[in-house]
Amino acid sequence: MKPIAKLLRTADIEGKNWKQELQRFLLQYRSTPHQTTKVAPCELLFNRQIRGYLPELTRKKVVNRHKRAKQNLEQKKEENKEYYDRNKRTKEAGIKKGDIVICKQKKNNKLTSKFDPEHYTVVQRKHNTIIAKRDGKTVTRNVSHFKKVVMEESEEEQENTAPGRSTETEEPPKQEPSVRRSTRMKRPVIRYQYQT
Repeated sequence: MKPIAKLLRTADIEGKNWKQELQRFLLQYRSTPHQTTKVAPCELLFNRQIRGYLPELTRKKVVNRHKRAKQNLEQKKEENKEYYDRNKRTKEAGIKKGDIVICKQKKNNKLTSKFDPEHYTVVQRKHNTIIAKRDGKTVTRNVSHFKKVVMEESEEEQENTAPGRSTETEEPPKQEPSVRRSTRMKRPVIRYQYQT
């Protein structure tokens, strides 16, 4: 801890007893409210206020410091999660029970694909844990190890479901591709000559 090292150097320079200064420092540190829990560590340990060297305003009595510290901790965790999600642009996986997914596999060589091409069916999802099944084989992994498979409709189904389409097949007229020429002015290449 940097503050302790600084304290020991200061005590040595000022010629004070470093053990006594260390005890005074620890008393002040432990009686200072923590940034996250907003309760001092010694108050959580002894369930009362400790008389230290730091000046304090009288505070109202709190019967259950542990409950308040736990609430403050949960609130801080939520704030940190929102901050991280916002800055890292995280997205929901969107995988739910009954979806067809593929699972990450171990790379044996450089030709091995990242995901196993065989499809799994999601049996259960609990928070970030997914249980998927395929041919009697069950896999339990984190949601980051799965990728949802989007099943494409066949061409016949797409034509039948598309609004305003007739069942007769109409081919669009084919256009001849035109050759596109550059409109840039071309100058001769000047090599090994100075331009004047």
